[in-house]
Amino acid sequence: MKVACGQPAEARRQLESMVKQSAKEFVSPWGIAQGYASLGDAGHAIEFVRKSADARESLVLYMMIDRLMDPIRGDSRFIALEKEIGLIP
Repeated sequence: MKVACGQPAEARRQLESMVKQSAKEFVSPWGIAQGYASLGDAGHAIEFVRKSADARESLVLYMMIDRLMDPIRGDSRFIALEKEIGLIP
């Protein structure tokens, strides 16, 4: 991901391209969520975690341990989603 290479603007551009592509064909919402989380964009990341959960992607079950989610892990919306999915009581 470009954000790890110090290119957050390029990373955001690529994510926006993936979102547009997802309107035409399947693009993993989890992958998009990881990208936005890496940028610290909690709003977009949580939106795509929700889409991943709605799509029943098994990867969403890793949200508690996925290090790419670390920048948004403390967000109350993220915590609420973990509870809703059943990952934490």
